[in-house]
Amino acid sequence: MWKNYKKIFSWLFQIVFQYKEKLFLMIFLHLLISGCSLVVPVYFKLFIDFIIPSKDIVLFIIFLTLVFVVISIIPLLNKMKETCISTVILNSIKNVQLQVLKKQRYLGFDYFEKNPVSEQLSIYSGDINYVSNIYDALFRTVLAKIFTICIAVIIILNTDYVIFLFTILVIGLYFVAGLPFEKRKAEADERITQSRKEYHTVAYETISSLPTVCSYNSEEWIKKRFTKYLTLFNDIFVKGIMIGFYTGSARQLILLIGRVFILIISFLRIRSGDIAISDFILVNTYYFLCFSNLTEMSSRIVDMFSYLHHAKFIIEFLDMEVTVKEPEKPVNHKISGEIEFRNVSFQYNSDKQILKNINLKINKGEHIALVGKSGSGKSTIAKLIARFYDPSSGEILIDGISNKLYSFKDLRESIGFIFQEPFIYSMSVKDNILFGRPEATLDEVIDAAKKAMAHEFILQLKDGYDTVLGKQGHELSSGQKQRISIARIILKNPSIIVLDEATSNLDNISEAYIKKMLETYFADKTLIVISHKFSNIKGFKKIFVIDDGNIVECGSYEDLIRKRGKFFKLYKYQTDRTWGS
Repeated sequence: MWKNYKKIFSWLFQIVFQYKEKLFLMIFLHLLISGCSLVVPVYFKLFIDFIIPSKDIVLFIIFLTLVFVVISIIPLLNKMKETCISTVILNSIKNVQLQVLKKQRYLGFDYFEKNPVSEQLSIYSGDINYVSNIYDALFRTVLAKIFTICIAVIIILNTDYVIFLFTILVIGLYFVAGLPFEKRKAEADERITQSRKEYHTVAYETISSLPTVCSYNSEEWIKKRFTKYLTLFNDIFVKGIMIGFYTGSARQLILLIGRVFILIISFLRIRSGDIAISDFILVNTYYFLCFSNLTEMSSRIVDMFSYLHHAKFIIEFLDMEVTVKEPEKPVNHKISGEIEFRNVSFQYNSDKQILKNINLKINKGEHIALVGKSGSGKSTIAKLIARFYDPSSGEILIDGISNKLYSFKDLRESIGFIFQEPFIYSMSVKDNILFGRPEATLDEVIDAAKKAMAHEFILQLKDGYDTVLGKQGHELSSGQKQRISIARIILKNPSIIVLDEATSNLDNISEAYIKKMLETYFADKTLIVISHKFSNIKGFKKIFVIDDGNIVECGSYEDLIRKRGKFFKLYKYQTDRTWGS
């Protein structure tokens, strides 16, 4: 357990140490503030021992001036300290967020397709937030309390060594009293973390699926499922709180017994003449101050250790192995668009093979189609070209060079994807199109929109190109979203374009618009159309028919119909269903 904690704290301090100037200034200010705060009781001892007996008005004025200066400087020091703490924490958390974002980018499709969105979001909304709480507890409370306790104990030692030894004994017993519960608390915190993630996933699914739930009249079922996970989380959470309560009660008992004995020891020391009344007031003030700070500090340390599981999860996430890696020395080559698969096979982990010994060649500027039933491996071929995955065996060449030798930037800038459901950001129409090439001018954006046949409907929006779209562009039709997506691709101007079921959700008019645009503006591009709608691929000179991971037929639309093979069966099935409906 402690080995894990060592690794976690090492990672936490490695991040924060990047801002060491602010960090050291913050530590110095903590020390200064603690010293200024604790010097006041010493002044009162001097007041009792010297000023009252001497009745010296000058000494009294000097005393008041010193107290006033110390009290006045503390707020200024606190402001400086808070500025340092906020700067260090915010920059450290920003650093963690960027590390996570970068790692998510490199983990790629394999990670995104296996992990629900709710779990990915929980890293930002949950785990990173708890890392911020660790820093907050450490820098705002624990450090301040450590300095306060240390200075208080030193002053007690300087006043009376017997009371000092007793204070050290009580501090030791205070921490020992919590040890029997530490392992149970750590295990409970881990269960709470896991249960919270499961609950958040269910909560996300519950909200996201409300339209489906309503259409199936399944409100009671979804309520029971949600309640089940919420109750489970609450039960585990309460058990964790109770373990913390037992720890706190044991320590509180030690403090109460210690307070009784400190009064007895102080009485005996005064009676023997070893300390004066002013010393009794001073050491008892610092003793109670010491343990009030110790109680608050230990409470925050318990909180910190309960948050460490979230930091551990982030470390494990950042240590995850990247399955698709960039080459150390990528080739410098402008991709023109020739693609070749040589004996390519692919499977997800140890599951059944999705592609089996695929061989195909697409010439530069050629338009081809991939057809087949769902799950046959059509979309996987496109993902392999862009290196969202690497093949289990075989080789993929682009312009005669292995796609593993290109940098992700060069490879993916040369490929444009138009998916079935284009992603529309909650920003202006112009910025949504600029996503394709952020440095483009407004004139280039408008030109791309015109070519995508989107210009007219954009002008009819409230603020034209400056209209801010809602979540996923809910105010736009499927055809309008798709045209914005195509405008992005036109602006990006890649040499290879992949349409993955891009028109399957569109009406006939929108589909005809897009087909016409493809023929007009992508005539010189390498175009790969993945579709189950045969109306989209009429006129194609090369169509690959994929069945159970194999290329079973290849030819033009007309040739494949005449062969009356697999393609014809798919065509017949689709037309029969269309006429039947």
